[in-house]
Parts: sequence; C-alpha cells; structure tokens
Amino acid sequence: MVLAAEAEPDGGTGDPLELGLHAYAESHGTGPITIRMKYPRQSVHSFDSAWRYMRVSVTEDGGVVAYLKGAAEVLLEHSNLADAERADWQHRSRGHPRLDDHRRPSRDRSSHRSQARNPG
Repeated sequence: MVLAAEAEPDGGTGDPLELGLHAYAESHGTGPITIRMKYPRQSVHSFDSAWRYMRVSVTEDGGVVAYLKGAAEVLLEHSNLADAERADWQHRSRGHPRLDDHRRPSRDRSSHRSQARNPG
C-alpha cells in the first residue's frame, strides 16, 4: 500500500489516510522511503474519482509489477479472479465501512444480511 500512495513520506504532506499508511509501515520497521528506493516507480496513474483507484508500476525482481489501491468493487471488477472467487470477495466487501470515510453512518448489518440471504 505504501507504493500506491502519493503522500510525501519525508514531508508529512498528503492525504491523511496515506500518511497513516506511512506511519503504519514505519511502526512495523519498513520506511516508505526505503520501500520506494528498493522498488523504483516506472509509472503512476494518480487517483481519479472517475476511475476510483490509483495504480503505480514498479520494478520488482527484474520485472514490472503494478499495485492498485481504490474502491473494492472497481478493483474486483478488473481482476482476473474466477467468477466464484470474485463473487466471494464482493460479498465480503459489502456492508463494511470505507477506511477513508469515518463520517458515514454505519449500515444496519442485520438487515443487509437478511437481504443477502433472501434476494427477491
């Protein structure tokens, strides 16, 4: 997640969620600057509200690897998971609050579950 973050790790400026990811990495002994030096960026597609995700491609183990961060439903839609596995992940992501929006009122999970069990 640190690779797919646009906040500046050394300046403390940027999105609060991304700064939190940097702090989390630091607290676990992995500094964002070290990670970025180890895996140089090859290209970046900044977060876009229309796309609802961001992508960063880095050099890793002699090849280029893309990391994405964004809305679960968008990332799952573009994944190469088998249909059953994608559906399982989509089901798991429903009803969970977004990490970046603590102001939203939580959903009534019991009614959500009953609707999921009794479609129709």
